[in-house]
Amino acid sequence: SWQSMYTFDVNGNCTFGEFNRWIGGSWQLSDDILLIYYNNRTNIISFYANTVSVTYTSFTNIQDDNLFPNKFSLSQNYPNPFNPSTIISYQLPIISRVTIKIFNVTGQEILTLLDEEKSPGVYNIDFNASQLSSGVYIYQMKAGEFTQSQKMILIK
Repeated sequence: SWQSMYTFDVNGNCTFGEFNRWIGGSWQLSDDILLIYYNNRTNIISFYANTVSVTYTSFTNIQDDNLFPNKFSLSQNYPNPFNPSTIISYQLPIISRVTIKIFNVTGQEILTLLDEEKSPGVYNIDFNASQLSSGVYIYQMKAGEFTQSQKMILIK
């Protein structure tokens, strides 16, 4: 005599299989064909084994290379020169309090674009400088110990 015992998940996929034979008055694990059912029990894979444990993983075609950056970074705005708006991009590898400020060429602070805690990731800020006059401006990002500045040119 022999028996196969199976455990299935809610999707009808086999998560565990075991093959036993009646030997010497008790059920004992024995090597034989174990059929592992998946895709709601419509497909089968066979193994020669006494136990099989299965873990299912979902795959997607989403590229996640930039979802969790490995360093702090402040990118050059685009377009540059610009009129009147531009995009400022930055990335964070860890949760950080981020400030991004705009300065004129003499170092005078013009405005604060951002001052808040952010999760790791890549971010874009649409900066509209319609209230500023033409000229060279500096934007600076601070996040923890990280500080970086970039130059941008507004031409009206």
